[in-house]
Amino acid sequence: MSSKPHQVIFLNGPRRSGKDQAAKYIIAEFISVRHKKFAGIMKRALKEFFGIKEDLWKRLEHEGSGQLKLQPLPELLGMSWVEALIWFSEEVMKPKFGSDVFGQLLAREMIGPTSNYLTVISDSRFTEEALPVVEAYGPTNCHVFQLFRDDLTFMGDTGSYMCATDFPAGVTFWRIDNIHELSMYRRQILIRTNKVLGQENTYD
Repeated sequence: MSSKPHQVIFLNGPRRSGKDQAAKYIIAEFISVRHKKFAGIMKRALKEFFGIKEDLWKRLEHEGSGQLKLQPLPELLGMSWVEALIWFSEEVMKPKFGSDVFGQLLAREMIGPTSNYLTVISDSRFTEEALPVVEAYGPTNCHVFQLFRDDLTFMGDTGSYMCATDFPAGVTFWRIDNIHELSMYRRQILIRTNKVLGQENTYD
């Protein structure tokens, strides 16, 4: 069990860069880890709003290729799941409540007594969303894992790689290249997570 204060890891990278896979590696390796997403609250709201049935919901959440999320669906009145998320975020929530609304909501959901000593947020794409969580937990307890693949960028996406100069001093940034075989990618993720927790394991 870690003796450090509660730590937060933001997984920051474009779609298909390995964010959810990195979260799975961390959850499988370490105990007392919880997995959160800024979009989690929004997804649950849209599931209820459109009356999406459980089987389709699971497919949208867990389909490996992501192609289903891009298809127009009658359940979403002709929108794709990605279009519905962007619509709700950019045209409903942020204009009304500000660009940090999902960060405020997630920080409120996260804070409080917990037996977990690490939270991994696997859809970190906006600085404005991350800052309320950093404020809640303190800069020295927050870490950004930036995931890079040569064939992927944020082109056509509203998100971006977050910049250290936009964060308070104390937040650590780690570059991780997902360009090798999965075993090497896993090793990079776990080595850095060990450092976050003040542990030493090189996974040699």
